[in-house]
Amino acid sequence: MALSAPAVQGLGLVFHELLTNATRYGALSNETGYVEVRIERSLASIAINWKERGGPLVGEEDISGFGTKLMSKAVAANGTVKLSFLPDGLECHIDLTLN
Repeated sequence: MALSAPAVQGLGLVFHELLTNATRYGALSNETGYVEVRIERSLASIAINWKERGGPLVGEEDISGFGTKLMSKAVAANGTVKLSFLPDGLECHIDLTLN
């Protein structure tokens, strides 16, 4: 498995943004919430799924905010980021192409 240095740096920015928001507003803002992260690898790509559960109720947020744009741009050269604001919690799906 190989990711370019810019892809790894972008992924770091995405995780930083997700963790910051989960701590401030999401599942990690209380004692009962948690985050589930699953990584699936194929020969050509990596899929990362982030699911927040047990946090405050989630409503449809402004998905065009700075953080969302930052995450999309951070992985744009090597993949995509999709956010879903579900009642159970935020879900983020990241697809990255391997070198």
